[in-house]
Amino acid sequence: MIILLILLAICAIARGTMFKKRDIKRWYAFVPGYNKYIFGKMINEKKLGIINAILQPLVYVVLAVGLGIELWIINNYGTNVYVPNDPALDANIYVEVPKKIAYIAVSSKYALIAVCIAAAIAWVIMTYKFVKLHKKSTLWCILWILMPVIPYCYFAISNDVVIDGKYYTTERVLKENAK
Repeated sequence: MIILLILLAICAIARGTMFKKRDIKRWYAFVPGYNKYIFGKMINEKKLGIINAILQPLVYVVLAVGLGIELWIINNYGTNVYVPNDPALDANIYVEVPKKIAYIAVSSKYALIAVCIAAAIAWVIMTYKFVKLHKKSTLWCILWILMPVIPYCYFAISNDVVIDGKYYTTERVLKENAK
């Protein structure tokens, strides 16, 4: 858990450096949701930024609601627990709940999966547009999903910056127009 928190902090600091290089206030990188909107503005896709800004916190809300439902079920129906006598099933514990309650619990899991997939797709599209704008390989998108600290750090220390469709060095010397 500590390693994850350290990696998240490194990502946020690198994102802040990316923003600063593009004349965007660094502290925007630390505001959940809003940083995705700003990222969308960096690639001239404000609508995609808004979608990401909504989906990112929505994942956590749906996760919290689903967890709350599970805890409520355990709290209210935990007395109806039984372990079957079949030795092959001894590791499983069953909680008897009414079907309507079970449907709510299952639906919350499907909702979480749907929101996570939507958020992942929106993020992949955004990173794809970002790396294409910076004339990098699409493999950077895969890296951004698997190990985001690497692309964040790379683009934070890179000497090339795209601002408003123009390709600059960090000293603001125009290199060429971006695609």
